[in-house]
Amino acid sequence: MENQDIRQDQQVSVIIEQTPTLVKKAEELTIRDEGTSKLANDIQIALSDNIKKLEERKKYYIGPAEETVKRFKNAFAERIEPLKEAKEIIRRKLRDWLILLEERQRKEEEKKRAKEEKKKNLSRDFLGDEAPAPETPKKEDRPTVQSGLGKSYTQKFWTFEVEDAEKIPRKIGDVEILVLDKVAVNSLIREHTKVINGVSSCDLKITGLRIFQDYRIGSRKQ
Repeated sequence: MENQDIRQDQQVSVIIEQTPTLVKKAEELTIRDEGTSKLANDIQIALSDNIKKLEERKKYYIGPAEETVKRFKNAFAERIEPLKEAKEIIRRKLRDWLILLEERQRKEEEKKRAKEEKKKNLSRDFLGDEAPAPETPKKEDRPTVQSGLGKSYTQKFWTFEVEDAEKIPRKIGDVEILVLDKVAVNSLIREHTKVINGVSSCDLKITGLRIFQDYRIGSRKQ
């Protein structure tokens, strides 16, 4: 019965015809005595029976389609999963590489600052207060990997891990922690995170949890 209106199904059409009457009886009936209570019982049984019949007809029509959808979902999932696993592997490797580049960059910046400070001290010794202020080294952008298909880069974010579940308080501020709620804790972390002069800090302390800054990989297709 593909592309057919359900009202053309004889079993369904009978129920559709009965529905207004049953609904009206259910809305208007007042149970006053044994007779009306029996009538109410008959109405609810008729309604239950019609609901069951419609559910069965619905399954008759959409059951095969749902099975087809399920098969396709499973088939695609089997083929997507190894790609997702490989993606996670390569993203971890890129993350580690970019963190290494960032650490090298940080050390280079420290060397530059040390040299500038040394020049500043020497100038002060020779010229006194007239010594020109040294140029502030320009901060480099965060390391990226740029290729023909796009660009990958690191993103810092604050997160947490459980160190001692027994020590986690049951209430943090106005938030009750009956069961460790990752969404609630992450929301608290965001509330306590500040960025000053480009430096992110989080002053939230929760007994039993370690709150720290971590890295994830961001990517942009070319």
